Amino acid sequence: MNLSEKSPFYFREVYHDKKCFLELTVLRWVHSQTTRFQKIDIFDTPSHGRVFALDGIVQTMERWEFMYHEMIAHVPMMICERPKQVLVIGGGDGGTVREVLRHPSVERVVLCEVDREVVEAAKTYLPTLSHAFSDERLSCVFADGAEYLKGSPQTWDVIIIDSTDPTAGEGGNLFTESFYALCRDRLLPKGVCVAQTENPIYDREWMRTAYRRIAGAFPTAGVYLGFSPQYPSGFWTYSIGYRSEEGQSAPDFYRLSPEKMRRIPTHLRYYTADVHHAAFQIPPFLSDYLA
Repeated sequence: MNLSEKSPFYFREVYHDKKCFLELTVLRWVHSQTTRFQKIDIFDTPSHGRVFALDGIVQTMERWEFMYHEMIAHVPMMICERPKQVLVIGGGDGGTVREVLRHPSVERVVLCEVDREVVEAAKTYLPTLSHAFSDERLSCVFADGAEYLKGSPQTWDVIIIDSTDPTAGEGGNLFTESFYALCRDRLLPKGVCVAQTENPIYDREWMRTAYRRIAGAFPTAGVYLGFSPQYPSGFWTYSIGYRSEEGQSAPDFYRLSPEKMRRIPTHLRYYTADVHHAAFQIPPFLSDYLA
C-alpha cells in the first residue's frame, strides 16, 4: 500500500504478478493499526464507499461487498439440506456470518478469526457488515483456523473458509491439502465446505492449486463463479466440497429443489436461484485449465 503525500491521497494495491495495480482515491483515512498479525487500514472513497484492507490488500468495499458475501454464504447454505451448525473461518469483517444468520434453520455459528483486532475494527468502523455480531447464535473464537479444527471435535453442517489471500498474512495456512482434509473430517454426512479460491486472471495458478487440493480431499468437488468488483479482475472463484454418506451420491450442486428455493432468504441483492444455477456453468477456458 502506498499513500501519496499530495492531496487527494491514493491507496494502491499491487497485484501479485507486480504488473498491474488497483488505485483508489482516499477521501478520508478512518483507521490504521498494526496488529500481531497484519496491518489494518480502513478508509473512505468516493466510488466504493468505505474500504477495508489488510497488509495493503483490499478485503472488502462497503458498496460492493454484498456480491462476495452472498455468494460465499448462500450457495453452500442452500446446497446443505438443513444447515444448523456452521463454522466460518476468517471473515472477521462480519459480512459472511451476517449472510449465514439470515437462515432460520441455523442454531449455532462459530466465527474463527486469527486476529481479534480485525473483529474489533469491524465492529467500530464497518457497522453494515458487522451488525450480526450481536446475534446470540454467534460466538467468536480467536485462533488459527487449522489449529482450531485440530483441537475441536465439533462437527459441522457447513464450513466456510473466508480467508485472506494465500500470499498475505496467515492466509496461506488455509490453502493446504492437509487443511482441506481436516475440514472434510469435521463435516457431518451431507456436509458442505466452500472456500474462496481467488480469480482466474491474475491468480490462476493459486486458483487451480486450491481447487485441486479441495478435489483431492473431498469425494465430490466443484467450482462456481461470482462477480465481485472489489477484487482483482472482478471475476471470482469459489471451490466447494461435499461429504457424502457411505453409498450416497452427491447432489447436483447447481440444482435447487422447489423446497430449497422456498427457503432462500428475502431481500438479497445478488444471490437468486437463477444466479445459483448460472454460477456453476464454467466457461471452457476455465474448465480446461482446471482439468
